[in-house]
Amino acid sequence: GGEMVRSFANPGTMSAYWYGAYTRSCGGRRLTTQRYFPWFCLFQGFNASWYFNLHGHAGMAHEVGFAGDLRPLPHFEETSKACREIKTGLDMLLLNSALHTDGVCLYYSPASVHENTFSNRPAAHATELLAWCELLQDLGVQYRFVSADQVSAGELSNPGCKLLILPMVTAVTD
Repeated sequence: GGEMVRSFANPGTMSAYWYGAYTRSCGGRRLTTQRYFPWFCLFQGFNASWYFNLHGHAGMAHEVGFAGDLRPLPHFEETSKACREIKTGLDMLLLNSALHTDGVCLYYSPASVHENTFSNRPAAHATELLAWCELLQDLGVQYRFVSADQVSAGELSNPGCKLLILPMVTAVTD
């Protein structure tokens, strides 16, 4: 999610979260949910939000943002209102502010992802990583991800890294 993108994206990279009026995963057409997602994107550090799907055919009527006569449907109007409100200046204020972290770093290891896949437990790494993210969020701890390259370059000596968590890390470099 957002923490990984925020941790690894280069400055100025366009980043976003896809959402829409999907029946289950995005809360469907509930107005409160559709108003929430642009804010969710902003607070995750994304500088855009991408809505799927604005138009389509009758079989996907529950997912579209516009009616056949091109009127915005109520759920899409709510998401549009939220975007307009965000763009009054709150977006730049938040996106240009410095993020305070609590010195907790999660080690992200693509090599461990692959090793877990080869060891016939492909979901184990993702499950463990998500569990750590959720635990830290529940505790109110702002964390960030670090890579093997960052650790090799001395990131652990940085005062901004007080604790390194190795979630399901099974492969490390020298």
